[in-house]
Amino acid sequence: MSTVCCIASCVCMYSVFYMSGEQDGVRFIGMLMLFVCAMGALIFTPSMFGLMVGWDGLGVTSFLLVIYYNNSDSLMAGMITLLSNRVGDMFFVMFLGLGIECVSWGFWDLSLGHISVWMLLMVLIASMTKSAQVPFSAWLPAAMAAPTPVSTLVHSSTLVTAGIYVLLRFSEVFSVGILNFMMMFTSIMTLTLSGMAAMYEVDLKKVVALSTLSQLGVMLFGLCMGLPVICFFHLITHAYFKSMMFLCVGVLIFVSGGVQDYRFMGGIWWKAPIVFSWLAICFGSLTGLPFTSGFYSKDIIVESVLSGDSGILKVFMIYSSVGITGLYSGRVLYDLGVKKSYFSVSGELDWSKWCLLPISVLGVCALLTGYMFSSYFNHFSEFMFMNSGSISMIMMIQGLTLTSLLIWYYGQKLLKTTNRSGFTEWFIVKMWFLSEISGNFLGSKFLDKCVNALFFVEKGWCAFFWYDGLFDVLSKGSNFYRGGQLKLMGGAVLMAFMVFISFFL
Repeated sequence: MSTVCCIASCVCMYSVFYMSGEQDGVRFIGMLMLFVCAMGALIFTPSMFGLMVGWDGLGVTSFLLVIYYNNSDSLMAGMITLLSNRVGDMFFVMFLGLGIECVSWGFWDLSLGHISVWMLLMVLIASMTKSAQVPFSAWLPAAMAAPTPVSTLVHSSTLVTAGIYVLLRFSEVFSVGILNFMMMFTSIMTLTLSGMAAMYEVDLKKVVALSTLSQLGVMLFGLCMGLPVICFFHLITHAYFKSMMFLCVGVLIFVSGGVQDYRFMGGIWWKAPIVFSWLAICFGSLTGLPFTSGFYSKDIIVESVLSGDSGILKVFMIYSSVGITGLYSGRVLYDLGVKKSYFSVSGELDWSKWCLLPISVLGVCALLTGYMFSSYFNHFSEFMFMNSGSISMIMMIQGLTLTSLLIWYYGQKLLKTTNRSGFTEWFIVKMWFLSEISGNFLGSKFLDKCVNALFFVEKGWCAFFWYDGLFDVLSKGSNFYRGGQLKLMGGAVLMAFMVFISFFL
């Protein structure tokens, strides 16, 4: 919770700079505080019912924050976010219903003997929707329509990691083979999807969102490998450097005049050298550069692949995904720092304390968190089969070398344009068509079926049996009963009156 409070305070300071021209700034800060309160309920609650309260609070407040801007794009992104998370909420409610019958709502009663596999499957699906795992990954890039402070707090360190946090609380009972296999398969698919989509994405905020998606896959993979403590460690370190990355991206978009296509945002090194330096440190942590915060946690998870009975396909997909992270990180830094800008910016950036102070605070935390907490995880050194940092260095050098070769071979053609005419490029950009499933299919087909079910069930058979059947029978019976009782009571009163008169006469 201290990590959430630190990031929330920095986001509030940053919002003074970023939302200075907005009329509803107070309402915006209030919604951020409601989100932090919901996150606190999720973290501190000792029961599953209280966890459900915080879970729903995160979903509602995140929807309100995503639709902050009054336009159709924000509304569509908010609806995709809301509908995707409602699927997980449905499974969580089903889990609570079964929990009344099988176990109590306290976490201390969770054991493999008391909780069924189907209940664990419901928790897994609910957590997958909140952490944007495949096939529920499309809502996270779509939610980038929200303001940058929302993306910093909600979509980097709190909401998306809530699913991983819930799985961590259930980690002791996720020892069933089939569920562990499902989690591992989902994490590898999420890593592959996010890396491929980030290579073809040109929106800077969406690239950062896809990098968040890849790190969520890394956390889930670490949980599958039996490293819940290291997974929690990476969750904390990732929260710091990814929050700083979103703040830096917001400043760079402001400097570039609102343009989010990083192919045309060149010259940032001369416009904002301090922010660009912090952004380079963030990408270094993302790729696992030694002595950054991401290195101390991510490197152990990546090297744990060599510790167990891992197939060659799993090893290849994990290490290729890590290499792709270095590839698109090098490409983004090259476009932002080396290339020239294609437009002139009107106005200069006001380097106030509300802009640089939160970035610097998160930057210091991102640099020192990994080193400060690394001493608590020395007993995991048996997973380090190679020298410390060798795997991360190899993957990072692999990605940066491949980036340099692509720049040298293709020149400006590859970096200025992205050919999306082929089916393969379209398939990758659409995130394996998951956005179509989450948007059109879930929004129209599924809801249409729900409306039909409402009409035929709630207003059809139920109305027929209740209003025309049972209700009619009950009403007639009650009328008959009440009429018969009144007649009987009237006869008794008349008989008593006749007896009374005859007695006194």
